[in-house]
Amino acid sequence: MTSQHPNRKILIEKIKDCELEGIIFYDGFDDEILGMADDLSAVCYSKRGILLKLMTESDMQYEEAVEYYEFNIEGLYVGSGTPKIIDDTMIKTNSQLAMDEK
Repeated sequence: MTSQHPNRKILIEKIKDCELEGIIFYDGFDDEILGMADDLSAVCYSKRGILLKLMTESDMQYEEAVEYYEFNIEGLYVGSGTPKIIDDTMIKTNSQLAMDEK
């Protein structure tokens, strides 16, 4: 999945404990949370992580996951607390970087 913060569970608990008014979470995607927007207006999620989760847990092909993501997640707006998506799809993972060095 995504490059997970070592204290991810604590981070998610703290975000949820803040009880900031209007903050919305995507159900089932807690592992894809990267953090909060600087102004604490929204939770930020990893696009790469969401796509990978859709492919692995929902048995979707890449194209199906992208279509689902674009229609159901990226296009969703439910007010100022709507989650933000960080497009980290072009960022190389540590394993990809290691392969480049070979």
